Amino acid sequence: MPPFKLPIYGTIVWAEIVDQNGVNPKTRPMIVIDPPESDSPDATMEVVVISGSVPPDDELPLHVKMNTGPNSPLPKNCWAVCQWTEIISVGMIDDSRRRGHATKEIWLIEEVFRKMDEQT
Repeated sequence: MPPFKLPIYGTIVWAEIVDQNGVNPKTRPMIVIDPPESDSPDATMEVVVISGSVPPDDELPLHVKMNTGPNSPLPKNCWAVCQWTEIISVGMIDDSRRRGHATKEIWLIEEVFRKMDEQT
């Protein structure tokens, strides 16, 4: 297995978390929006969770469609759920899963965050 690489801003990582209702724990993909400061297993990072569930039309502006082409670590069509952020630790990352970088999507996510801030 290759050596562990510290995730950077925009990295797609996988970790086991529960859903937004606090149930259904499973390994989910997510995008790092505030990277950890060290590779310590306890170091934390903020992520936006990626979901395969199709968002309802009224929530669509808070979702960013992810690229799932041949080089993507994502297995199917999915969306970054901008209102679903979590704090996870480096030790939670499932490093056996393929990583990627949300190069295009991270800028769209930032735009959604700006719009969400303007509404509050």
